[in-house]
Amino acid sequence: LQLLCSYEIGWCCIMQLNWERALENIVRLKLESKWSVCYYAYLTALLEGVRGDLKKCQEMMIEVPKLMKRKNNQLEMFVVRKAKVFQKIPPTDEHLKLLIFEIVYLWKAFPNCEEENLKQMLKECENVANPCLKGLKHLILAALHKCLGNTTKAVEYFQSAAQLSESDLEDGHISPFAFYELSIIMLESKHSEQKGVQLLKECKENFSGYDFENRLQMRIHSTELRLKEKNRT
Repeated sequence: LQLLCSYEIGWCCIMQLNWERALENIVRLKLESKWSVCYYAYLTALLEGVRGDLKKCQEMMIEVPKLMKRKNNQLEMFVVRKAKVFQKIPPTDEHLKLLIFEIVYLWKAFPNCEEENLKQMLKECENVANPCLKGLKHLILAALHKCLGNTTKAVEYFQSAAQLSESDLEDGHISPFAFYELSIIMLESKHSEQKGVQLLKECKENFSGYDFENRLQMRIHSTELRLKEKNRT
C-alpha cells in the first residue's frame, strides 16, 4: 500500500513538474518495488537529469539495460531503447524533459494535468532546439495543444509529427500515434468524419512493429466499436 501511495504521489508530482518530490517517490519504487525496476530506473535517471545532475543521469541510463528482466515486455523494451541513446551522447535538459513529457503522453495523463502545468510543458517543448528531436517535439506539442483546446494547432503539429517520423526507425511509434490522434480529431466533426475513418484505417493497417503497438491497436479497436455503435443509432 505504501508503494502504491509512492507511485501515485510520484506521478502527481511529475504532472505538476515538481521534480524533487517526484524523484523521492520514484527512487523508493526503484529500490523497493518488484514491478519493473528497469522502468523505475529510467524514470529516476530522467528526474535526476532534469533536476540538474546530468552526470548521474547518464550513469543511471547506462545501467537501465542491465535491469531488463522481461525481454518481450513492451515497456521495458521501450525504456531500454531510450536509455541506450545516452550511451552514445550526453543527456541535455531539453531532451530529458521531452522524454518525461513523452511518458506522460503515452500514459494518457495530459488531461489530468492542470492548465498552468500544461502551458509550462508547452513552453519547455517550444524551447527544444535539437533537430533530431523534432518528430517527438511536435507529437508532444500537438497533444498539449489538443488538451488546451487549440485544435488547429494540434492538427498542424500532429500532421508534422506524422510526416517527420514516418522514416524514423528509432521512434517508430510517433507516426502511428500522430495518425491516430488526427483521426480522433477528424471524427469529432461531421465535415471531416470520413477523413477520420480513413486515417484510422491507415493507422491500423500501415504500421507495425512500433513501441506500444498493442496499446494503440486496442484504442483503435475501441474507436471502431464506437463508430459501429454510432452508425447503428
